[in-house]
Order: sequence, then C-alpha cells, then structure tokens
Amino acid sequence: GLEPSPELFKFLWSHFSAVAGDQPSLECWPPLATRDPVNSGDQLSLHEVMLAGWGMPIGELFDLEALATECRNRKRWSFFVTSEVVNVKGGVASPPNALAIF
Repeated sequence: GLEPSPELFKFLWSHFSAVAGDQPSLECWPPLATRDPVNSGDQLSLHEVMLAGWGMPIGELFDLEALATECRNRKRWSFFVTSEVVNVKGGVASPPNALAIF
C-alpha cells in the first residue's frame, strides 16, 4: 500500500480527483501516519487527509486486471470511470462497484 508522506500528499493533490487500487487497503497496513507540517506535527493518515480533508474518494478492491484486459481487447486506454455505491440508510462505505464506460 501507499505510505503517507508530504511528497505523496502533494502528488495526489496536484494530479488526481480520486484514487483507486486493487488491494484491500490503499495505504500500507497497519497504516502509518506522517507529521502534518501545518498543524504542529499532528499525525495524519491517507484516509484522514483524502476523505475527510479533501473529499477525495478512495476505491479499493477494484478489478484492474479485468479492466486492463478489456482495454487491450478494445485497443482503448481512456474511458470514464464511476463507482456506484450501495444505498443503505445510515451505512458507511460500500463494496466496490466500479463501472468503466468506453
């Protein structure tokens, strides 16, 4: 998984509006925390910064191998990606349900 660091935070902020992977946890497990240079050295994890701080969605357990195969078959490498959540009243999080629209 990804290790939180000021460099990674800057990279994600500058280049992405959402992040997803094919593993059970996007960040390394157990999660490490990095010092927040702005707030007196508070400890920050990727989930805290990305979800709560930036509102940046995190996708986990996406089947990227199947997506790569479909891209290869279509000879297309750009597409629209969305993830439909399970609508459960009072629920938190959702199983992955990514959709790639070519």
